[in-house]
Amino acid sequence: MQQTGYIIRTKLTSSEFDCLLKSVSVLNSYLLTQQADSIKFTNFDQGKMLKTGRIFNSDYEIRYERLKDGSYDIMVFSEQKSIFEELKLSETLQEYDLSKEDDIFLWGKAKRIKDQWRFIEVQIPQILEYPCVDGLGDDDELVIKAIDYKRDELSCFTRFKGVEVYVPGSR
Repeated sequence: MQQTGYIIRTKLTSSEFDCLLKSVSVLNSYLLTQQADSIKFTNFDQGKMLKTGRIFNSDYEIRYERLKDGSYDIMVFSEQKSIFEELKLSETLQEYDLSKEDDIFLWGKAKRIKDQWRFIEVQIPQILEYPCVDGLGDDDELVIKAIDYKRDELSCFTRFKGVEVYVPGSR
């Protein structure tokens, strides 16, 4: 049986967006933010949000972009209809078919540097920083758990669900 995922896209004022962020569970949530000159990937911290980003965990993903007028264009993804009620979003849900969960590998291998985990990738001339993940050890790699939202067998969106240490042979 094909599983279903749901998406809402809407525009929120700055205060509505702040209320939305206060109503979501940030436990085990991640923040991927981007600007023209930087990308940051951390455990969720509202103070580290940039103009555009993704907040995600196993229950939902919120993609946001701050617009010139200070409002936010957002998309919320979840496989659970109840999430949208919890977030008090009443727009019409768009339904999508789901693919099987997959892994997206992150660049670099873990190294302990000055009591913090950093990631080294020889093809990238800088140290990479990723969220804290339980069970991380030297030379481990991280993966983002992801699922595609599809229509007519075509992938329309990829929703991030979490970050884990890659275990060889687990795929």
